Amino acid sequence: MVGTAWDNFDHRGSRWACRDLSSGEMVSSSMCYGLTKDDRHWPGMAVPPGYRGMPDP
Repeated sequence: MVGTAWDNFDHRGSRWACRDLSSGEMVSSSMCYGLTKDDRHWPGMAVPPGYRGMPDP
């Protein structure tokens, strides 16, 4: 898959992060600008691998 999507997860409360669809890596939230915040690509509230607690890498 190509593009980005929002991911909702639980890290000391609910958080939204922008992730690359092909790698799953977190990217700048500006890459998800204008996209609807839904969690259909990464369902569940598990913290993404590699998450360092920063709101915007």
